[in-house]
Amino acid sequence: MNLKFIFKVLSFSLATSFVFAAEKNNCNEIENYLKKKSLDYKENIEKCVTNSQGKVEELIVRNYALQKEDVKQILSYNSIKNLTYAVEFKFGEEQDSLYSNPFLPHPGYIKFPSVIADLPELEHLNFEYDHFRRIKYTPEVEVIKIENEYLKLSKKLKTLTLSEVKLTKENLVELSKLSNLEELLIHDAMGNEKYFPNHIEKLKSLKQLYLENSHCKGTSYNFNGLDNLELFYFKISSACDIDLSKLNKLSELNLSHLTLTSNNYKEIFSLSHLEELIIYCFGNSDKIDIKSLKNPDKLRKFNLKENNLLKIPEAIPTLKNIEYINLDSNIIYGRLPESLNKLEKLKYFNINENKNIIGKVLTNKNIEECYYSSYYDLCVPKDSKVNYSTSQIENEKTPFKTCEDEKVIEEIIYRQMIKLGEDITYVVCSANKQGKAKDFELHYKSMKIVSKKIKYLKNLENINFESCEIEDLPNEFGELENLKSLILYDNELTKLPEVIAKLKNLEYLINEKQKETTELKGISLITIEKWFEDINTLIEE
Repeated sequence: MNLKFIFKVLSFSLATSFVFAAEKNNCNEIENYLKKKSLDYKENIEKCVTNSQGKVEELIVRNYALQKEDVKQILSYNSIKNLTYAVEFKFGEEQDSLYSNPFLPHPGYIKFPSVIADLPELEHLNFEYDHFRRIKYTPEVEVIKIENEYLKLSKKLKTLTLSEVKLTKENLVELSKLSNLEELLIHDAMGNEKYFPNHIEKLKSLKQLYLENSHCKGTSYNFNGLDNLELFYFKISSACDIDLSKLNKLSELNLSHLTLTSNNYKEIFSLSHLEELIIYCFGNSDKIDIKSLKNPDKLRKFNLKENNLLKIPEAIPTLKNIEYINLDSNIIYGRLPESLNKLEKLKYFNINENKNIIGKVLTNKNIEECYYSSYYDLCVPKDSKVNYSTSQIENEKTPFKTCEDEKVIEEIIYRQMIKLGEDITYVVCSANKQGKAKDFELHYKSMKIVSKKIKYLKNLENINFESCEIEDLPNEFGELENLKSLILYDNELTKLPEVIAKLKNLEYLINEKQKETTELKGISLITIEKWFEDINTLIEE
């Protein structure tokens, strides 16, 4: 037989197969269909992926203008395994309030497509009804009802996300029969308060459950049937009593905006496999008792952001395997415990936006990120080996001075303040290359008298004592031989303190309430009296 002839036949056969496969590509079919309907393919189909046979397996549909028959055609492929289907809305050009534009009416089909229940190979489904906006700070959400029978989905389904939907009792019963479902996320959902989220506990295969911005008014919910649940995220907008006491495999728990009872806390802390615990924006700190943790050595991540904590929980240093601690946005006031440095595995520490923290920054050998507010009176130990380049010191993730002058500054700031019961309004201290305090800025009322110990801060170049009600400066103030800039704005000085004459290197003086320019002996002094808005231009580092 002629080999050339065989080769030509094979080549023709292969070429024909490739052409045939290209013609049968489901994504091309969808594109051609939309073109015939004068619909923009890229606007409505974000992603389309086929297998080696040209059959679509992954599809992301953004429905801006699709009609019911269009949706039915696009979702007619039984090979689809991974589907995201979103009903999208466009904003109008004219505002309907000072802060927001209204949504335009959708020109097409906006319901949950019944055809989704007919996809036999479906493993991952994400349905979004994207009708959410904020009017100033207030969210405005519109939800859509899912008809009965529509959630009788493929038994192969492993992950399901439903956003901005209204669920019925029948919907939840349908969900409870998805025997292979491993992950369920319900976001901005509404339902009959009697039933939501009942029946979810029947999903024995479920490993991850997210209930976000849901509602459970005056109802108690029992999740103890979820025997294999490993992760539970629960964000809710109303008081809710929950029972998690028998979730023995739960390792990650995230509770947000919940009103919890003392019994809830006992149940939570009795979970023996917890590795990550987040209690966010709860606001009742006296019930948080870390000592009651059943297995504290398991805990790796601990987040107590926005819980009105008055102090750092004493038991935190006992969490010997902890890697992540977040105490952001509480009302903690006090010293940072040095015992935290014993947490050898700690990588992340955030105590930003609290009332005030004093002491030394953490120096744990494995620390990677530290977040402190710039107004804290914290210091970096001289022998610290922390790599601050990873913490971005210029972005206020670490404080502004070294411990060389810590005790002096504490004496100046805190002794009288604690005695008077006053609060600091603002404090900043930065160091020079030698680690000595160079700039000292402090604002709080009722200071009145500056401590004599300020004389020990020999390297100070800039001082800003704003709004401290200072009546005079001690003679020791004259020993600050390197001082170049002094701001005494909004104090109780009746005249310019004579001790200022001893400051041989002083170049700038702002004393708003002392209007008289005084000729001081022994120095060449430039007296500048301006309002506070000019101060920042006068201090140079």
